[in-house]
Amino acid sequence: MNKLVLNPSSANLKTAMNGCDKNFIKIKRLIRGVYAFIKTLKSVKAS
Repeated sequence: MNKLVLNPSSANLKTAMNGCDKNFIKIKRLIRGVYAFIKTLKSVKAS
């Protein structure tokens, strides 16, 4: 009985973690893009 209860929850946890990882990667890329954009703006203003 315990195994039947535990397996679905662990599967749900794994899918939830995968979703979090994908969102985290998207956020990281977004931050990098914004950071690069600010850097180029600063270099354009400086020159």
